[in-house]
Amino acid sequence: MPYWLRRLDSLTRPSSLFLGCMLILAIRPMISPIADPDFWWHLTNGVHLLALGHLLGSNPYTFTVPTHHWVMHEWLSEVVFASLYRLWNLGGIVIAMGIVTWLGLFFTLRRSLLDRPNLIILGTALFLASIAGYPVWGPRDQMFTFMFTALTLWILERHIRQGGRALWILIPVFLVWGNMHSAFIAGFIFGGAMLASEIVVKLGDRDDAISWKRIREIAVCLGLAAVVITFNPNGPFIIIYPLFTQFSTAQQRYIEEWQSPDFQNALVHFFEFLFVATLALVLTVRSVRLRDIALLLCVTAMCLQSVRHISFYLEVSLPILVRNADHLLTYLRTQLSREAASEPHATAPHLQQPAPRRHLRTLIPQAVMGILIYGIVAAVPVLGAVSSASITPASTFYMKKFPVCAADWLSSIPVPLRIFNQYGDGGYLIYRLSSRGDKVFIFGDAALMGNAMLYRYADIQDITPQWSSLIRGSGADVVLFERGTPLVNVLAKDSAWTEVYEDPKMAAFIPTAEYAALRPLLPQPPAPSSGAGACTAYLREHSA
Repeated sequence: MPYWLRRLDSLTRPSSLFLGCMLILAIRPMISPIADPDFWWHLTNGVHLLALGHLLGSNPYTFTVPTHHWVMHEWLSEVVFASLYRLWNLGGIVIAMGIVTWLGLFFTLRRSLLDRPNLIILGTALFLASIAGYPVWGPRDQMFTFMFTALTLWILERHIRQGGRALWILIPVFLVWGNMHSAFIAGFIFGGAMLASEIVVKLGDRDDAISWKRIREIAVCLGLAAVVITFNPNGPFIIIYPLFTQFSTAQQRYIEEWQSPDFQNALVHFFEFLFVATLALVLTVRSVRLRDIALLLCVTAMCLQSVRHISFYLEVSLPILVRNADHLLTYLRTQLSREAASEPHATAPHLQQPAPRRHLRTLIPQAVMGILIYGIVAAVPVLGAVSSASITPASTFYMKKFPVCAADWLSSIPVPLRIFNQYGDGGYLIYRLSSRGDKVFIFGDAALMGNAMLYRYADIQDITPQWSSLIRGSGADVVLFERGTPLVNVLAKDSAWTEVYEDPKMAAFIPTAEYAALRPLLPQPPAPSSGAGACTAYLREHSA
């Protein structure tokens, strides 16, 4: 049978159809509207970078740390965001980042296929992984790291097993990765763990040890990758920069995505299931290599430390989960076959009918049916992508998630203000108001803000005894915070502060002593015909 007929036959068999359908459906959870509050200031950075043509040495967005040196480790991602925004608005970014995330899952699929597993098991695991990663998916620069990490793991695993020249693709991969996100350090952590494991196996003179030549090639490749990382506008310092974020106690304590996963959260239950299933299968079947153990130990520690590392766990553990599940299925099938063979009326193996030969005329209906199935299944992510990409910044989705109405109101004030804001709202306020000169107290680049600023913000947010003096001492003109928080509840009852704005999501306060001077500048209340008034009415109408 010609090669193309064999490929057509294999791609349209039930197991291949199932795997293909699961791979297509897996993109649906990965294409979603913008939920990451940091996205907005990354987009604003990209717009500035395209306009200026160089990095910003300090940030122009805050009135608290304007002199802190800014390591813009995500500058290339930000330029990509701004370029997509210029061409296709937010919809282009939503779809493009969904595809980037899906590519990470595809590379993980390719790595899993090196073990030639059962395709039904592989397809099921892929789809579950796409759902388990829902807490971290979305249009955000971390998805570039997810894609590059999966590609790195696949190329390293392939080289360990097969050798070849594909390993050197990692040099340009790390060159680009080092300019897109500082989590490139994950590539060195996982690559180093695999390299160290293979050295130990080789020194132990085990049968599955690879040659010293391949070990040297991996070591040289990772060394060259470390060199090309320094080809970066931030210079060689970028290599150690990720450590400042990884070991920041303030970020671990106060920033939600840096905290451990909340296993009471329904969105984390699929990850919890895969975590337990992988552990159970590894302990039961024990089809693991030393490098698998090293990688699992690394990602287990990382994902239990921070919910944002769930994506690392999925791409590392998925091939191990699939391989062990496949071995367990093979064992069960063998046991059943032995029992069937022991029955008196069992058909002897030499009397079994051979598989029928495949011809073009028999494959045409099979191929047509496969194309129809793929087309029907593809409609699900396509419709979802269109729906997610069509959501505009003025939609009720973004109004409920970000301070859209409050930004409309602030933009109607004729003078720029210094805003004491909620940590997660800083990015959106920068996106909406920085062009007119408004500045925020804090935003999502925690490394730029510094631990001292994070602790100061936490003292205000948590209503410690010095909260009021810290706000006044900062020089803020207005406090804009989410309703229902302790800070807003205290401000509403404190005669030293006057509420000047409220909508179903946000409330704004200024010092009572300054209210008389600022009152002529404040639109009170937002007129229904104004942007802020219409936004507030719409949000109130759609807030159940």
